[in-house]
Amino acid sequence: MVEKWDKLDSKQLSDYRIFKSRQDTRRSPRTGEVHSFFVLESPDWMNVVPLTPEGNVVFIHQFRHGTESIMMEIPGGLVDPGEAPAETARRELLEETGYAADKIVLIGTVSPNPAFLDNTCYTYLAIGAHKV
Repeated sequence: MVEKWDKLDSKQLSDYRIFKSRQDTRRSPRTGEVHSFFVLESPDWMNVVPLTPEGNVVFIHQFRHGTESIMMEIPGGLVDPGEAPAETARRELLEETGYAADKIVLIGTVSPNPAFLDNTCYTYLAIGAHKV
């Protein structure tokens, strides 16, 4: 059976605009050894799959600094504090594509990389996406 590791210490390392980093010190429940782990604290984000009445998916093209390239993507963005993820989906859909949707449906959630990220990614289907 997998057991939770005891947290012995946690130190904030840096605070950037879209994420913070921290170092956690934990004890292995199996061996008793102490290890350091690095965690990126990031706001939740969401992606939205805009589906038009004709059955087409609306994509966007954005320059991404991490890959230093223009990427074709579905719309998405960070969930603002106090904002429901479904509202973020509607907002980002409009901001990034100029489209609205008749209905927004949650497809699912995922922890993008739970080894070192602490957030959740929500994916929505935007049914009846149309230009406004």
